[in-house]
Amino acid sequence: IQALAATHKLLSCSRWEGASLREIVDAEMAPYRSNGSERVVTDGPQVMLRPPTAQSVALALHELATNAAKYGALSTHGGNLRVVWGVEHDVLTLHWTERGGPTTCSPSSLGFGLKIVRSGIEEQLDGCVVYDWRHEGLHCVLSIPAAHLVKVVQDPVRPETPTNSKLNGHAYSGLVGKRILVVEDEHLISMLVREMLAELGVGVVGPVNTLNDGFAAVQSEFLDGAILDLNLRGQQTYALAEVLTRRGVPFVFMTGYDSDTVDGRYLHIPVLQKPIEFDILKRTLASSLIKQVA
Repeated sequence: IQALAATHKLLSCSRWEGASLREIVDAEMAPYRSNGSERVVTDGPQVMLRPPTAQSVALALHELATNAAKYGALSTHGGNLRVVWGVEHDVLTLHWTERGGPTTCSPSSLGFGLKIVRSGIEEQLDGCVVYDWRHEGLHCVLSIPAAHLVKVVQDPVRPETPTNSKLNGHAYSGLVGKRILVVEDEHLISMLVREMLAELGVGVVGPVNTLNDGFAAVQSEFLDGAILDLNLRGQQTYALAEVLTRRGVPFVFMTGYDSDTVDGRYLHIPVLQKPIEFDILKRTLASSLIKQVA
């Protein structure tokens, strides 16, 4: 969630035209560059990523960094990390190379975080993720088609030098067993929302990523509530909101844009800001849905 929040901030600064890969890398590496340590080095050209690409890459880097801090090179004082990238033959390739940490070996199965990395890059961006558990540390290669980039400034930059309420996981009793439709076209966001709802004991319908699939779900499924992305692949979801209203199904919106863009007819409907935080989601559903579906 923190990774997505930082990327949303970068995208907002550019009016959602794109985000700098270098700035995304810097943001994720910042916690490991304290006290003048030279354990993290980054290098690569200036690359601007399209908004969905930026979010997928940010989450992938965050999960790789978390894994390195728990089990890899960043878990020991002597470990170091090098993150380099470049664009060639219409492909952005990023190399994540760890050294000096605990000895690694190929796991029998990937953990949840590394599965998110693969899912976000391969399913969302038609890219490729390769994990190579070398003796000296993990080497991971992310490859992304250049179609997902805004622009590339090929002049290379010098390697950068380092710069100096636990959430309650128990389900709300009023939500347990409720069936909530999730309409969202960003794969990573829908996956995170689905996991949060499951933790609350909610039965998730979907997620679906098109208006037609949303209409079909409303027609065929029994629903206690819904969470609607305001902008679905360039289409607003007000038509779906109208159908839910006629059927008496309570719903909330979610968006990565300002909440003041909501149509005047729905100013009374709560709006969740992306990236969704678990505690806010829990409170919003409790106040907006439980009272209406209980």
